[in-house]
Amino acid sequence: MHFILATDPGKIPDISTEILDAQLTGLVRGWDDQLELTLEDRFGAEAALRLTTTYGKLFSPSYRAQFSAIEAAQDIGYLTSLASPAERGVHIYKHIGDRPDQLRVKIYRLGEIIPLSEAVPLLEAFGLTVMEEYPFDLDGGALGWIHDFLVTDRGGQPIDLEAVGERLRAAVEAVLEGRVENDGFHALVLSAGLTHRQISWLRAYSRYLRQTGLAYEAETVYAALRNYPRQAAQLVALFEVFFGHAGQRSAGTADRRGVRGRAHRCLRAR
Repeated sequence: MHFILATDPGKIPDISTEILDAQLTGLVRGWDDQLELTLEDRFGAEAALRLTTTYGKLFSPSYRAQFSAIEAAQDIGYLTSLASPAERGVHIYKHIGDRPDQLRVKIYRLGEIIPLSEAVPLLEAFGLTVMEEYPFDLDGGALGWIHDFLVTDRGGQPIDLEAVGERLRAAVEAVLEGRVENDGFHALVLSAGLTHRQISWLRAYSRYLRQTGLAYEAETVYAALRNYPRQAAQLVALFEVFFGHAGQRSAGTADRRGVRGRAHRCLRAR
């Protein structure tokens, strides 16, 4: 039995309770029938018939053994949201029975398979270790690829999916699509709770310091920030108050002093 926490509700609604219900209805309803009914609930009868005809028979026996028809409907939703092979879809979730330091990452792509040499280093940059990977193709990839990864936190720390799942999803998707760089700064998504935009500020500031004569290489800088995630988060808070968007910069003097004081105390702490 599977349990999913969806982390991109804008695309597909949370389906955790539906999956549990499907385990019961599956006793009297076949996988294909359940898929069509789920798609009908999501997209309407006409679209459900078209999607079931186009995608339904393409899910392999291996896929059907691992995932319910409810999850297949969700995967179809992600695949149909992709406009070109340059786009990627990402879904972060957990199964019942996964350890606290584990989670699952599904990556969607049209056309060609995503090489492990591309996906594994990317996930490792987020402080994750790839334990397993299951690729599933639909019509040889013509209708898409689904890559399902089991990953663990490299330091063995519990991963709070509800707290960090959406930030992780957005960051992985941005890196996969080439909108942000892939480097060790991204480990701060999990350890410091930062977004990939906030991490871009730290990356830019690091490069500025190197131009002013800082002798340390980038790898040394983000290794230090990974070791002190609270301090990294306070640096971002300080930056946002003084240089962020207008709403943040308009904070009162007392608020700005408070942020500065907390940041300085945190930076001096060991």
